Amino acid sequence: MPNLTIFGHSLGGHLATLYAQQKVIKVIGIATGNIGLKYWNALGKINILKVATIINLMILKDGYFAGYKIGFGYKEAKTLMRDWSKTIFTGNYKHILKIDSISSNQALFISLEKDDFAPLSSTLGLSQYFKDPQILALDLSTQIEGNQHSAWIKKPNEIVDKITHWLDDQK
Repeated sequence: MPNLTIFGHSLGGHLATLYAQQKVIKVIGIATGNIGLKYWNALGKINILKVATIINLMILKDGYFAGYKIGFGYKEAKTLMRDWSKTIFTGNYKHILKIDSISSNQALFISLEKDDFAPLSSTLGLSQYFKDPQILALDLSTQIEGNQHSAWIKKPNEIVDKITHWLDDQK
């Protein structure tokens, strides 16, 4: 396997997973998961549907997703966000991938406890696109205050340490 690794946080983890379905590359996904409703509890499902509605209304208004207005991305292509929305209902990427496949690439997924934007159940849903992914669940909530989905970026040492060890083990 080439010594290339693609790293993705949140939606970036989706993109890394999709890329790895067609290329030989290692994948690291942090605080990411499958947005498909079947991977979420009732409150999560309601919140996802609310966000999807807002996003698609913003796309209709502006012609693109102005994520900077709501703190979710910056200026995102409408096709990217509409593809994201389709995944909500299907739980898969058949509308993007030529074939629904399982990658033999090495993959590491790090799920964060108390992350309402990417709970472990959704991380497990996304990791199913790999034959033998490694999944780590970390609780950083006692060390880092705030929304766990992105608060880890302020103090990334533990995540960087886990990634470093995983990469060393892949050699």
